Amino acid sequence: MNRVTIPLAVLVPLFGAALIITKRYDFWKSEWLIIASALYTVVFLFAALVQRRNAGRMIERQRAMPPGPPPEGAQPPAELMAAAKRIRRGGAFLLLSIVTLIVLMVWQPGTAFLPPK
Repeated sequence: MNRVTIPLAVLVPLFGAALIITKRYDFWKSEWLIIASALYTVVFLFAALVQRRNAGRMIERQRAMPPGPPPEGAQPPAELMAAAKRIRRGGAFLLLSIVTLIVLMVWQPGTAFLPPK
């Protein structure tokens, strides 16, 4: 999955730059575009560096658990529950950020186009 996801996520800003050029947006006068670009950078770095690492750690912890069903009344290890909580919070942050990006890209508040040549 990482062989596809990360390279595609790196290509998104390149396609975005191509759209900015072809649609003739004035990047530095389009606040929504600056905000969206900065937010994408934060979201990408968070997903690639933090959320991916947390998910990997949780998978390692689950693989370290003994096979088969847990004993009657047993609770999951505290470290596994803490990892799940971190992943859940990170997922909520990513979801809200992506919804914000979509709203900015569709609504384009205060759009600034360059005049045609």
